[in-house]
Amino acid sequence: MKKESTRPAFLFISLLLGFGLLVLNIAFVAQRAPTAVAAESGTAPQIDLLSWEGTENPFWFTFRVFEAMPNTTYTVTTIHHTDIPYPQATFTVTTDAAGLASGRVWSACMYNDAFTGTARISLGQSGTELAVSPDLDCQNLSGVADFGSNLATKPSEISWIYKPGSGNIEIWLEDRDGRSNLTGSGRILSAQGYDSGNLPLSDGGNGRYTLTWTPPNNPDVLYRVQLTLDDASGGHSGIDGFIKMSGRSAWIWGEANETGNPEIWALLTNGDFNGNGLGDRDEWLAFFDAPHGDESAYASAAYLSVYPYINPTGYTEAEAFQNFLTVAHQNGLKVEALTGTFEWVNSDALLQEGKDTCDAILAFNQAGATAAERFDGIHLDVEHDVWEEDNRWNRFLELLAYCRAAIDVYNQTHDPIILNADIPPRFVTGAHNSGEIMSNWDVMMQLDVLTLMDYRDYADVRWDGRTDGILHWAEGFINDGNALGVPVIIGLELTPNSYDHVTFQEECTGYMEQELEAVALALSTSWAFQGFALHDYAWWQLNQCRVYLPAINR
Repeated sequence: MKKESTRPAFLFISLLLGFGLLVLNIAFVAQRAPTAVAAESGTAPQIDLLSWEGTENPFWFTFRVFEAMPNTTYTVTTIHHTDIPYPQATFTVTTDAAGLASGRVWSACMYNDAFTGTARISLGQSGTELAVSPDLDCQNLSGVADFGSNLATKPSEISWIYKPGSGNIEIWLEDRDGRSNLTGSGRILSAQGYDSGNLPLSDGGNGRYTLTWTPPNNPDVLYRVQLTLDDASGGHSGIDGFIKMSGRSAWIWGEANETGNPEIWALLTNGDFNGNGLGDRDEWLAFFDAPHGDESAYASAAYLSVYPYINPTGYTEAEAFQNFLTVAHQNGLKVEALTGTFEWVNSDALLQEGKDTCDAILAFNQAGATAAERFDGIHLDVEHDVWEEDNRWNRFLELLAYCRAAIDVYNQTHDPIILNADIPPRFVTGAHNSGEIMSNWDVMMQLDVLTLMDYRDYADVRWDGRTDGILHWAEGFINDGNALGVPVIIGLELTPNSYDHVTFQEECTGYMEQELEAVALALSTSWAFQGFALHDYAWWQLNQCRVYLPAINR
């Protein structure tokens, strides 16, 4: 009897001790050094020192970080080894969503105008050294003279758009000293999980090495390309760059009312809203394939207005939307459900309408039998002139957080979709502003993609001396995107506006393409920059070619 009466107590004490040990173990794991966590998760960070630039001290090198923790900031320190190693400069780098990063660092490889010793770099975090690169022999430096493809980061090659079905991509690497018979390898990765593994480079002679790559049928927006050359003595050089494969996007609106939206309805059903005798859906597909006959300007995504058919009370006309989405997907296009109004942040009751609309779009998607019948994302367009008053900003963040959480739940059981939002350039950028009103940092942390309404009709400096061009406004958002691993799409205006510097409506298509090429070239080496969105489809269709010349004083 005595033994039976103590048995439950003994079991209770054992369970209590076990639970206590479990809690202690969790706390211990949470407080371990980054190296231990990285090693156990299979992501022990690696760092490599690659190509060098210039002929004068100090020398600039390209470095790459891989197999590191995603969206994490590390320190990179250059080291020059003569008789003793000594640090020279410290930099910071933030990895992307795939745990990859690259940058430029300098190291002095010379002393009294003579090459001395070796250069290396170390990767650290919170005062802990996590990885060290192999040495580069300063006396036998050799770097990369050229790198590129029809899509990659090469100044003379600004057409980095890849159209699915266009065939193979040739990527090349040229040795600065024109050496042959080097061993070369390449690896192509994406944040969405694509990994080509190590692929051999072909020796084309005269120091040129090539990699022929076939992208997936449904390519990701952006790929990272890491190419390396090794010589017989253990020296190596290489490059870490990007290949960007997104076509453009376009907003598609329509004059909606409580009963319908005839322009959107004609698009859904291939009707003839504009009265030219052609089916509007067929026109849309043809235009997106080659806008104004230019295949390089093709569009791959549409932000399609869903009001009033999908609204806070639910959704109607499901079959028409499902048929339209099926045709769009069969033609390689993605469609985001475009919705939103400034009124949603004016009161708690109206905010609930915004939340209900996100739920209605997800309910529509869940009713689709296959992914082809579902939207690829929810695209919020909630703009207000006065965010600072009446708790509007907090309501906006609450809406983003609600839709984010709802999409995360949906993505657990369905093909994943994204959350995108239109953001004005007057939002404040930089990590220091987190928690403040109009903080882009707080907004971006809720999104998969951000669309910046960067409404200017010139890339950098305008003919009349204005310097607040597209690049001026984009810089902070691109920096935030690089830091947080969130892509940024630059939105441009084509509709009429009383301020002519905000819209391309007055200029010819050729001028617009020239400015877009300048922006793409300037941002081509930034991971976060992932193309353009045009506002909107109806005005993009028009061959806007009015002569637009500055006034000339004689």
